[in-house]
Amino acid sequence: MPRTEAMKKAQAKYKKETTTIINIRLHKEYDTDIIEKLNTVGNKQGYIKQLIRSDISNEEIERLEISLLNTLENLMKVEAYTEAKKLIKDLTEIKLKKQEIQKVELSRLANKT
Repeated sequence: MPRTEAMKKAQAKYKKETTTIINIRLHKEYDTDIIEKLNTVGNKQGYIKQLIRSDISNEEIERLEISLLNTLENLMKVEAYTEAKKLIKDLTEIKLKKQEIQKVELSRLANKT
């Protein structure tokens, strides 16, 4: 069945509303590697889309890795802070015990004289 003018018009309208055309210009001398690669693939559009989606995915992975590293860094700071607080508490207790021992020793010395 041949396509009618109405069908052609409807299809053209649909394409205009739902698609975008992007052209690239490749230099025959400087872009030969790209031209040669594209000549080896059957579906150039699909191949380029796949590369772009892969790049998008890699960027998202990078963002997640950076976010994870920041989270780990913050966690390490919290743990370091918690550990530092514990050490300060321990040092304070040691200092207090040392002072108590010194008082006892001074008391003993005072009692001997």
